[in-house]
Order: sequence, then C-alpha cells, then structure tokens
Amino acid sequence: MQNKVLIERYSVEENSLENGIDADLIVSTANIDKIVKKYIIGGGRLIIANLTILRSGFRRILSLPAHTKALLVQADMREAMQCIDQIYQLGAKHLELIPYSPCNGEADDIEVAISPGENRNVPPSVKQIINIGNRVLDISTIMYILIYFKLEDLFNTPVMRDYCDKIMLFNFTPGLDFIYVPSNLNDVMMAYYKTGIITFSPAGFILHYNHMAEKLLGQSGKLVVGGNILNLFTQNSIQDAIKNMKPMVQKQIKINGMDLLVKIVVAGSSTAQIQHLTIEKAYESAVKLPSFKKYAIGRGYVAKYYFDDIITMEENMKKVKDIAARSAVSDSSILVTGESGTGKELLVQAIHNASKRKDNPFVAVNCAAVPENLIESELFGYDEGAFTGARHGGKMGLFELAHSGTVFLDEIGEMPVHLQARLLRVLQEKEVTRIGGQKVISVDVRVIAATNCNIPDLINAGKFRRDLYYRLNVIPLRIPPLRERVKDIPLLCEVFMKRIEADYSISDEAMSHLQQYYWEGNIRELQNYIEYFHNLNKKIIDIADLPFPVETEKINQLSKEEEEVLVELRSCGENKTLKYLFVLETLKSLSADHAQAGRRSLAEYSRQQQEKISEIEMRKLLADLEQYRMVKVCKGRKGTVLTELGVKGITIIKRSLKDR
Repeated sequence: MQNKVLIERYSVEENSLENGIDADLIVSTANIDKIVKKYIIGGGRLIIANLTILRSGFRRILSLPAHTKALLVQADMREAMQCIDQIYQLGAKHLELIPYSPCNGEADDIEVAISPGENRNVPPSVKQIINIGNRVLDISTIMYILIYFKLEDLFNTPVMRDYCDKIMLFNFTPGLDFIYVPSNLNDVMMAYYKTGIITFSPAGFILHYNHMAEKLLGQSGKLVVGGNILNLFTQNSIQDAIKNMKPMVQKQIKINGMDLLVKIVVAGSSTAQIQHLTIEKAYESAVKLPSFKKYAIGRGYVAKYYFDDIITMEENMKKVKDIAARSAVSDSSILVTGESGTGKELLVQAIHNASKRKDNPFVAVNCAAVPENLIESELFGYDEGAFTGARHGGKMGLFELAHSGTVFLDEIGEMPVHLQARLLRVLQEKEVTRIGGQKVISVDVRVIAATNCNIPDLINAGKFRRDLYYRLNVIPLRIPPLRERVKDIPLLCEVFMKRIEADYSISDEAMSHLQQYYWEGNIRELQNYIEYFHNLNKKIIDIADLPFPVETEKINQLSKEEEEVLVELRSCGENKTLKYLFVLETLKSLSADHAQAGRRSLAEYSRQQQEKISEIEMRKLLADLEQYRMVKVCKGRKGTVLTELGVKGITIIKRSLKDR
C-alpha cells in the first residue's frame, strides 16, 4: 500500500494490549508509555506524542472572565497538570486552574470546569462546563510520523494546512520527569531530582518508577513497571503497609548498603486511586539530636493559639477556618494573605496545633523585621569560620531548629530575591546547607507563609520569584478584612473587653458606627480601641467617644459590589493605580472650582503637575474608570464627572497604597 499507513487503536482500559502490539511505530501518551513498552512485540519504535488543543477550544478559554477559578478535568491527574501548563504557556494566564481527576482532587464548590472532551469526569457540583475538545497531535509529532514513513511531502497538502489552521501551534514537551499533584495527598510530588517516586495501584501494580528510584534501588524501570511493588522491598513494615494499604511515615532502611528514607502515602481505598511511595537518601539530620525537640520548645518555639480562639459568625471567615482545619492534616505549603492586623499568625498557629506536628517546634520568622544581612544566617545557619565574627562551632539555622515541626515565614513578600532561591530549594529538596558549610542537612518542615502584599505585583516588578509563589501557594488562604466581617465586630468587642476586664458598655449607636468604620488596621485596630475606651473610665461609650470623625465614615460604607470594584482597581499595579488616583483627585479639585474636566484639560493638567499623561493614555484611563463606575464621561462641555464611588475610591486607594 504505497503512501498509505494502516492505523490500529489500542486501549489500556479496554484490555486490548494483552495480545501485544505489532507495529512499525507506536505512538503513546506520556502517562502510560512504560506500560505500553511491555506489550510491544517485534522491533517497533515507541514515541511519546506531544499534544495540543484546538483553536476553537482555546477561544472558549480566553472568553472566560479574568480571575475565574476553574477545574481542569481529565481522567489522569498528570495529563491535567500538563494541560494546565500548556494553557498557561499559550498565554491564557488570566485564569486560576486547578487540576482534577475523578480519583484525585476536590471540587471545593468551584462552579466552572474546563475539560478536553471528558465531560463525564466533571463533578456534578460544577455549573458551567467549557468543553475544549479532545487534545490532538501537535505538528511536531505529525512531522515525526511523516518523516519516519518518508511521507514528508504530505505536509504541504490542503488537508495538513487545514489541520494547522485548526490547532494551536505549540511544541509541548513536559519539562518534568514526573508531576502528580492531587490535592488530597500529603505531598506535592515535584521533588524529582533527589526523590525516588513509585506510584502503584491498590493491587500493588507499579504504574510509574522515576529515574531517581532507579538510581537509589539499583533496578531499571523497564524491568519493574508492571510488576508487584512487594518484590522491591523485603522489610516487614513496608510490606505490611502496602498489603493493608496503610500510610507509613518516613522510615529509614538500608538497601545495597545505602541508608534510605521511605515514605508511603495512600490516597484511599478505591481501586481506581493511585498510591505513591517516596525514597530519599538519609542525610545528616537534626532529628538525630536526642534532646533536639526539648531544646527548641524550651526556647519558646511553640504555638499558643487554636481554632477555638478564632471567633467568627461570618460565613466568609467560617469558610477560611474550615479549609484551614481540613488542610492542617497535610504537609502541603500554605500561603496566607490578608491585610495588616487580620490575624494571619493566629490562623497559622491554629493550623500547626491541629496538625500531626503539634508536639514539635513552631518557628516564626518575620522576614521584614530581620536585617537583610542577617536573615540568611538566621534561616540557614552557618559553620565555624564562615565569616568574621562567626560563633565558635557554628550556629544552627531556624529550618534545622524547626525540624519535624512548622516554619512560619511572616511578611514573605519582604524576603530578598537572592534568598528566595534558597527557600525554593528547601521546599523542593527538604534539605539545607549552612553558610560556609559543605554538608547537606535533611530537614522535615512544613512551610507556611503569610503576606499583606500583592505577590503577583511583586512578581511583575521582579521582586518575587514566580516559581516560589507557586510552590508556596499550594493551599491559598485569604483572611477577609474586618470590614467584611461586620457581624463579628460586637462579638470581638465582647472578647477583648473580657480580656482586659473592662466594665463599660457600648451604646447601640456607637456600635453601629463601629460596624460602618473602614478598619484600616483591622482586628488589631479594634483591639486598641477597646483598650482606649477602657482608659476613658466611662460606664457607657457613645458616639462622641469614638476616636474617629463619624461624619466621614459614610465614605467608607461600601456595598459588596463597590468593594469588589475597588479590590479589582487596587490589583492593577502601583504605577497604574497612582495614575487612576491622580485623575480622580484632579476631577475632584476641578469640580470644586466648577472648572471643565475633559480629556484634553486633564492631560494638560497632568503635564503641569509633571505627571505627563498623554491624551491617548488619558482616554484609556477615563474609559477604565467609567467601567469601574467611578467617573461618568459626558459629551459636550460638561466633560467628565466624578461619581460617589469615585469620591470613596480616593480615600480607599490612598489607604491601600499606604499599606503596600
């Protein structure tokens, strides 16, 4: 059959591999290639297909509003991760995509799902499904097939040109040896350089065996994939854990004269779920110090707060508290965000005290408070003679001190960029090297970070590493500001009054104004006010006793919709936000003088004030502000008018810029 290729289809799920694959060229996806190899008969060549998505499907993705949170649903979690990576690299970075498979992952009340032709796997709670069509072969794979069969002339045919018009041209090759991030497992499995990873079914069938597992165990993946994992380990504890499908904490064993640390994670009892086992070299570890834990806790590295200490009646805060409590049992990194004074450290301490690490050290580090020239030695320690003035015998770093416990990195946005690479290594490799030292020290710590900064803005400004952000943001927790917790204000007042044994009461009118107040300092500010009232030595606190001007608070009364508008405005980046603020303040000033405020007059005024905003840019700024409902652009002599929301926005934007 000249110029013809006979194509046959095989499926792992349908058990059509059992009779073997006899072909010149076998094209497989990356998630099953090692299984497929076992069934190849003859001298056929196996290649891994690079997949892409249809242009029509990508247009559907681009049509979703910015900041949409959506599940990326596929039957295989690894393919879901690869598809997300591909979508981001193609330019659709305006979405927050979460990998999901029926066996691994949680919907978490997410209402939107994107799936490449696998609608049957979408959880029933999802309200909107974006079907982008099956992923198809990328041009690089098609070219390989054509060249292999010496049919490269077919590339210039109308059929191929039509195919190229329908797909996103992208040469996608997975950069990692293995990626597997189901949200209900304890480990984010991306530490593939120093960690051996073996995944297996509940029946013990080995599904994946990475390069480091080959190196540590001394057996080739070609020989073991498809076999039983019990054949790899003779230790009774490991065999029992696998047979009974029970998780196993890190255990030290010896194989081929090498000390190894083995850990087993079990996803569940369903036969469809995948379990995994990790293997690492047993380096020198702080856990070998007999009085280590007692030493660390004796120095005050303990958490004092629990979830019962978090008082709330608001649903938004109850949800944060619930997610935090469920996340406490895992070892995944957490990034807590929220304005200053919202109680980020209290939440972090509660997570530690609800975790399996609760009896071990809790080490908190304020990255903004430690001088930049000292923070590296504080975190990672140093060896004797590392620098002038180094302590005799060296010094243990805080990551070593927190071994088997939790490290809380507060104000992570203030960490110097050059140290962020070292922190990334701790997260990936679970090991540190002291300043001036050569010895690699294994550390078992859970890292929880917190910030009141806008990390994406810092990334765009080159002040924060994108890869570190994704490593920390495995479990994102946003604590709402106090102005979004109006029901909690009387409750918190009562708690703080009892704490200082205050004997006054707050009138209904005063409490109403406290609930309307903007709370720039959040709970910390409220606590200070309660102490201030106590020092007034009055039996009843009324409106006249409030330490802020009541008449100005109407500016700070925002509807939920207005709050969302201002949150979006503040996320535009500092440079653009400053320009918006300039326009709003100029409009307010001009309206007070009954002066015209057209596009040209605003641009001219900006040049006088050294802002130098062109007329074209001013038109865009006004269009944005009109979309935010902060100005109304009128035709004719009336020009542009500042709205009530625009007046409120001036005060609030100033406060947000002050907090950055």
